[in-house]
Amino acid sequence: MSFFHSSFGFGWNTDSTADYILHLAFVDLLFCVQYLAVHGLHLSSGGWHHGELACLATVMFNFGLSLLDWLTLSLISCSRCVNVNMPPLRNRVSYSKVAILMLWALAGFLVWVASTLKNVRHGRS
Repeated sequence: MSFFHSSFGFGWNTDSTADYILHLAFVDLLFCVQYLAVHGLHLSSGGWHHGELACLATVMFNFGLSLLDWLTLSLISCSRCVNVNMPPLRNRVSYSKVAILMLWALAGFLVWVASTLKNVRHGRS
């Protein structure tokens, strides 16, 4: 993260909002690259011809990235609220990196649960 902080003019500021915004930009870029590649492959081949497992994997990956996008937006909102309404709390601790790691773990868990429920619904184990 220090490369991004110095490259984009954030300096060594420990503002969690800057971390969340950079994380949101990274997740959005990852989503666009993955979604456009899969969508282009789907359109150019006239349908999905890559198997059920590949279809499930791309859908679950898109689901996870979309979830991360929305959760990161909520963290940006909460961070701004804390910075504006509760300045003493802002100066205590920077929790942004832990929160970002927890978001990735939560998204991974929910993607795993969604794929498990899909297999149970279709009678597979």
